[in-house]
Amino acid sequence: MGETASEFTMDELHEFLNGDLLPSSASPHFKEQLRDEMWDLVQECYGDAKDED
Repeated sequence: MGETASEFTMDELHEFLNGDLLPSSASPHFKEQLRDEMWDLVQECYGDAKDED
C-alpha cells in the first residue's frame, strides 16, 4: 500500500486504465463486491468525503 503515483510510469498508468475499456466476463456479483471493497480501501486511505462537510 505504500506506493505513490510517482512510482508508476505514464505508460504503466495508461496500460492500467486501458483495462477499463476491455469487455469483462466477471459475474455482476463479483464486480459489485470488488467495487465495494475497493471503495472501502479508498475511504480507509483518504478518508470519507462526507466527514469533511
